[in-house]
Amino acid sequence: MCQRRTKASLARLRRPWTGAAGAGLPRVTFLAISMSGTMWGTMGLGSANRRGPPVLGVFGGAFDPPHLGHAMVPAYLRLRGLAERVLVVPCADHPLGKDLSPLPRRMALVRAAMAIHGEAVEVSDVEARLYALHGGPSYTLRMLEAVAHEHPDHAVRLVVGSDIVGEVQR
Repeated sequence: MCQRRTKASLARLRRPWTGAAGAGLPRVTFLAISMSGTMWGTMGLGSANRRGPPVLGVFGGAFDPPHLGHAMVPAYLRLRGLAERVLVVPCADHPLGKDLSPLPRRMALVRAAMAIHGEAVEVSDVEARLYALHGGPSYTLRMLEAVAHEHPDHAVRLVVGSDIVGEVQR
């Protein structure tokens, strides 16, 4: 994808996302990060060190397998003041039908990759719990609603890799 197209996709996502009508999802900000070149940064979102509730960065993805870029994202978020804590959420069942390694294996690998960050980064099984309750593919909205419900004292900031920006319309 050309850089101009990626920037246009990111520009559409600058607006805070409030979820689907009636979903009751609190205000969620979006952050896309590219590990190959430009860090797409805060996109005008400001830092986590502002007045208001602490920011919980929610970093979702397939993590199949987790790699160095994935492990660097929580450090980048915290060092830049974009999140006080980071919740890493491997998806249970890819919504676009991508074949994935078994979730328990990916969870174990992600926990090992994120262990260096200590208590500031948590690898969450929220997708596994949602899958057990509802079945079906993993959708970001459903996951964010569950995270916002479990962390009502935090502002939620969705974090994805820039590779997913082109998939937003799907």
